[in-house]
Amino acid sequence: MKSNRGVFAQMIKKPSKADGFYFGTEDIFNLKGSEDIVVVGQVIGKLTTGDTVCITNPGDDDTASMTGTVIGIEVNRLEARVAKNTVAALRIKDGRKLPLKTGSVLHTERGTREAIHDVYMMAIGEGFISFKEMKLSQAEFARMSLTDIVELINLFRLYIDKEKGKLAETLSSHDAEISDELGNVLRDKLLSAKEIYVLMNKKTGEPHMLSVSYESESGEITTTPPDIVVLTKAYIDEWKNKFDGEVFEFLEVENGPSGTGIRDFLSSAFYLNGACGVRVLYENIVAVAGSLVARPDYSNLPDIQVPVTNPDLERWLLLTGQLDEPKTTDEEKIQMALYSHLFRELAGARFIVPMKMDSEPDEPDEDGHVTIKKDTKMTISIQSGRGNRDAVRMYTDWKRLRLLYKEEEGWSGLIETIPGMIESFDCAINVTNHPSAGCYVDRIAYDADIRRHVTKDAGACI
Repeated sequence: MKSNRGVFAQMIKKPSKADGFYFGTEDIFNLKGSEDIVVVGQVIGKLTTGDTVCITNPGDDDTASMTGTVIGIEVNRLEARVAKNTVAALRIKDGRKLPLKTGSVLHTERGTREAIHDVYMMAIGEGFISFKEMKLSQAEFARMSLTDIVELINLFRLYIDKEKGKLAETLSSHDAEISDELGNVLRDKLLSAKEIYVLMNKKTGEPHMLSVSYESESGEITTTPPDIVVLTKAYIDEWKNKFDGEVFEFLEVENGPSGTGIRDFLSSAFYLNGACGVRVLYENIVAVAGSLVARPDYSNLPDIQVPVTNPDLERWLLLTGQLDEPKTTDEEKIQMALYSHLFRELAGARFIVPMKMDSEPDEPDEDGHVTIKKDTKMTISIQSGRGNRDAVRMYTDWKRLRLLYKEEEGWSGLIETIPGMIESFDCAINVTNHPSAGCYVDRIAYDADIRRHVTKDAGACI
């Protein structure tokens, strides 16, 4: 497929030559017995032996430029003094000491950020896809940043779609294998990144749930599994300008000394909040939940010791909590469909009711059961409800309960269901500093929307 070289110059806008010279590094060669290296790629503009060049890696989190010196040029395997708008090999003095890799951009001081990025994209496409036909070494993968691998995956998909029927045999026959390898590298880069940035929804105080709802020909509303959105440090400044600051903010998630900060955050997003995957930079670059973090396994625990979680309910609480008032008939249909899912999950969910006791219970037995001493007084969290009824506060998991009810203040929990409480109390679900992240169920709403989904054992205390 080497004859297909240049396809990415057509897919990606070339910078203007008036901006000075640019050179996208497509491959690197070490020189035996020398600290110099040779880089091969496309010169845009004019480069001359002896030129000092700025070196930028746009995909790296630290994008500060360094400088190097071109001490030799070859064009068409012949030594030259000047390279102008052509493929060339450049010898860089002491290049081994510089952070050069496929995708590195050499440019003049006045090079623009946009142009440098465009050349970076061309270099990745030409170097990894056109020239190497995606036969990359582990060392090459190791030098890539999270941004690099995401951009490569996106370019590869664009290329496969554009060049259908004209692919080299090595690519067309190994498309699935290549995609699997890229997916594995994406997972590893994401989990090992120093930090990532997560798109947060200010209404819910949680990662924004990105999902699409559409109406089928039969009139049924289908909602795609929701993902959260992850951005990289290399692009965060640019992306901040794309989102409404009144609605969204970005949370920096660091891996920290333990190296598990990102994994722990994603586990909460998946298995407490109900997100089904992560979109990294692009809508079509998705890592599914199970490929990143294994689902918690409680199979060896007695039922009484299994933590209360409701990811299937939380998914709909957060999706409905993000909604604005519908402005069109289609938006009303989507809202009704989301609430229909929410009502179904509310009917069978187990919740934690904040509870205090005036004396400490006995230690749990081997099955996790606790014996409460005689005459112990129990207090549960009640608030004023609607009309003449009080409402009991109920939480989908310990994470949300502990936002307000601290263990050191004596708060524990009682497991209950809405059917088990609704005869005596309204139910205030997930009362926190973000009202949109919860909901309120009174007797009218329960009878109208939830009761029909209740199974015969849904009202039992656990």
